[in-house]
Amino acid sequence: MRPAIARLGEDCGVAGAVSNRLDGIQIDVEGPPDRIEQFQQPLLFSLPAAARIDLIEAEEIPAAGRSGFVIEEVPCAGLVRTQVPQDVAVCKECLAEVATAGNRRQGYPFTSCTNCGPRYSIVDAMPFERSRTEMAQFILCPAC
Repeated sequence: MRPAIARLGEDCGVAGAVSNRLDGIQIDVEGPPDRIEQFQQPLLFSLPAAARIDLIEAEEIPAAGRSGFVIEEVPCAGLVRTQVPQDVAVCKECLAEVATAGNRRQGYPFTSCTNCGPRYSIVDAMPFERSRTEMAQFILCPAC
């Protein structure tokens, strides 16, 4: 969910951050009221197909003075109150990348995106962060 939310924030010209928390996702948004509204309206329709929204709570907070929209990894300790994301089948976009000659992911066996791939079977601890999965040992290339 976080990459989709960050892309929406950038597209709408708002600043802010999105992070995984023990009880779900936290989104902090700042900017002119019309841009924030522009961000809120398509939010639910901009998420990956496997995303599940149980509750949305909104509150006004002081602006942090951010200049862009970032995905943050926040240290968390305590009782996890969200579900471990489920594994889902590889999507057709990822399958096409793997099969396309000349694509940098051609033949790559671990291709997945925010819409597909393993979650439950690779997570070591929650909240879900790449650094807390079996994939942490694999260094990302500069393009990733």
